Amino acid sequence: MSSFALKIVTPVGTVYDGKCDSVVFPGPDGLYGIQANHSPMAALVSPGDIKITVDGKTVIRKTESGFLKCKDNSVIICSGSITE
Repeated sequence: MSSFALKIVTPVGTVYDGKCDSVVFPGPDGLYGIQANHSPMAALVSPGDIKITVDGKTVIRKTESGFLKCKDNSVIICSGSITE
């Protein structure tokens, strides 16, 4: 599976900065999923679980509201806070 760059930042620092196979996050009207070569998008992130899949293993992080930008095989998520 192809991978892409994912960076998750909060006011206190970077929580994740690396490659991943997919990311699923909560939006105001349901769950969104992103894989490699996704078309450009900007989206609101609602409180809930962010699921990051790397090499077939999924890691879940809880998030407050924030926003996401996807462009050129790179995703940046800015959130008020992220917890394990």
